[in-house]
Amino acid sequence: MAKFAGMPVTISVDNVGGSPVDVSNSVMTIGYKGSVGEQIVTGADKSAQERLQLLEDLELTLSGKGLPPSAHRVVLFEDLQTSRTVTIDFPDSATVTMEVFLFGLDINRGDDAGMDWSVSTKLNNGTAPVWS
Repeated sequence: MAKFAGMPVTISVDNVGGSPVDVSNSVMTIGYKGSVGEQIVTGADKSAQERLQLLEDLELTLSGKGLPPSAHRVVLFEDLQTSRTVTIDFPDSATVTMEVFLFGLDINRGDDAGMDWSVSTKLNNGTAPVWS
């Protein structure tokens, strides 16, 4: 993949009916944190750590300023216990797709009356994110 100074991306989140909704214009920041669990299995005969890699995990945070349009609020803010498909299309044809639960919603109004929001997600179905 080429390097980009600015990366316009397309972010789609399924609504509760399973139809993707492009929320790109409402999202200002994306936080993608992939990780793999580890287990230390060092034998008594070793002088350095031995590790096993365990299951893959992912936390994704989407955030923005102001309240999104109502069509986006329904997708991003309502029914946190419904499984969602999130797809992020990066430039140069790189795409990541994941099945997540929306685990947290924060909406803050500052003393200057500005509003910020963020939605945090976690993998939900035992399937790792798919990059293509």
